[in-house]
Amino acid sequence: MSNPISLTNQPKFDAGTVYLSAGAQTALEGITSGAEIIIQLLARHAAGDWGELDESDRAMNDRALGDGNMILSQYRLPDQTMLWIISDPADNAGRRVTTILLPEER
Repeated sequence: MSNPISLTNQPKFDAGTVYLSAGAQTALEGITSGAEIIIQLLARHAAGDWGELDESDRAMNDRALGDGNMILSQYRLPDQTMLWIISDPADNAGRRVTTILLPEER
């Protein structure tokens, strides 16, 4: 994992309720510090560190911070498994649902 988030970085949005897919859970069970990694990745996601995305997707996420649309981050676990964190569009009350999953589970 690259670029661990500093605890001084403030969240740019509320991730809302967080769900972990079956595939992501299985991937994390094989990693000694899986729970810590998920906490770090969620913090990075909420702070606007989108991980391994191209510039177009980064720009789309930056716009979504203002308009409430979907936000996607992509990170690699220590064993090179790719994880996505997707925060679905905010509802009328501004609440989001965030899911941690493997790309093939989308």
